[in-house]
Amino acid sequence: MWFGTPDGLNKFNPETDQFTNYVPVPDDPTSISDDRVQSIFQDSSGTLWFGTYQNGLNKLILSKKEGSNYKKENFVIYKHDPNNRNSLSNNRVWAVLEDQHRQLWVATSNGINYFDPKTGQFIHYYYDPDNPYSLSNNLVRSLYMSHSGIFWVGTTNGLYCFNTKTGAFTYFLHVRYRAKILENSVNERTKELQSSEEKYRTMIEHSNDMIWTLDEKGSFLYFNKESEEITGYKLEDWYGKSFAPLILGEDSKMVENIFVKTMEGRPQHYELSIYDHKRNLLNLSVNTAPILKEGKVIGTVSFGRDITEKKKMEEELFKASKLESIGILAGGIAHDFNNILAGIIGNISMTKLRLNPEDKIFRALIKIEEASL
Repeated sequence: MWFGTPDGLNKFNPETDQFTNYVPVPDDPTSISDDRVQSIFQDSSGTLWFGTYQNGLNKLILSKKEGSNYKKENFVIYKHDPNNRNSLSNNRVWAVLEDQHRQLWVATSNGINYFDPKTGQFIHYYYDPDNPYSLSNNLVRSLYMSHSGIFWVGTTNGLYCFNTKTGAFTYFLHVRYRAKILENSVNERTKELQSSEEKYRTMIEHSNDMIWTLDEKGSFLYFNKESEEITGYKLEDWYGKSFAPLILGEDSKMVENIFVKTMEGRPQHYELSIYDHKRNLLNLSVNTAPILKEGKVIGTVSFGRDITEKKKMEEELFKASKLESIGILAGGIAHDFNNILAGIIGNISMTKLRLNPEDKIFRALIKIEEASL
C-alpha cells in the first residue's frame, strides 16, 4: 500500500508491518521530486504515478539488479519547462486518470494535460476566453471517469463534462438542470442509435448477398435471410455451431487457413463450395473481413454470392469452345484432304483422254473417279 503525506511518500508492507519512506535526495535525479505527494494513481499496466504539490509528476520504475532479487525503485520526473510548450503545464499536480482508451490525463493548477507515452510530451487544455467550450477556470482539482465512459472534471469554478475527441468542455451550472439535459441527450442518442441499428439491420436482412458472422472459434453468430433462402438452413439450427461441416472436403483446408488469416486482421477474397440442406453443392464467391472491438479481432463477417449457375454456364461455354475447336480442326483436315483428291481426280481425267473407253483400265479409272467425288 502507498500513502502520500506532507513529509514524503510511504509504502506499507503488511507482511513486515513496516513503512518505507521516499523523500527527495539531493544530487539524485532518480529520487522522488517532492516531499508533498497529493495524488497516487496506478494505470492499467501496473505503473504507479505520483502527483506532487510543487514539483511535477513522478512515474515509478522498478529496475532489477543482475544476479539479485533486489529491485531498485527509480522515479522518472515530468516537470513544467517554460521553454518547452510540450512539457507539463504546471508543477502542482492534483490528480491523474486513465480513460477507457488507456490514455493518461493529468489535472494541474494550470489546466488538464494529456500525456503521450511514446514521446513523453503533454497536450494542454486551458481556459480560452475566445472558446465557449473551454474550461472557465484552470485550477483542476479532480478527474473521474464513469462506467458509461463520461469524463468528469472538477475545478474550483464548477463541474465539467469533457469530450476527449473534440476537446470540448460542458459546464454544469445546476446539477438537476444539467442532469435533465444529459438524460435528454442520452435518450435522444439512444433513439438515434436504435434507428440506425434498425436501418442497417433492414439493409442486411434484405440484401441480395449472403451475409454471416462467426466468432473467434469459427462458430455462427448470425446469417441473414438470403443465406437461409439459398442454403435452406435456419439460423436457430446453426447458432453457436462450427461452419466446418458445410464445406466441401477439398476446400476445408483452404477455408481454415483463410479464417486464420482473417482473425489476424487480413481481409480475404475467395471461392468455395458448400453443401445446402439437401447436400447439393453450391459455389460461392466470398469476401471476408475481421470484426474489431477496441482494436482486437473478435470474429469475422462474410459477404457471399451464389455463383453456382455462373459456374455451370462457364463449364458449358468451355465444352462448346472445345467442340468448336474440334470442328475447326476437322474442317482443316477435310480441306487438306480435298486438295489431295483434286490432284488425283485431275490426273485420272488426263489419263482417260488417252485411253479407249472400251479398255478395262478406262472402266477402272471411272470407278476410282466416282469414289473420289
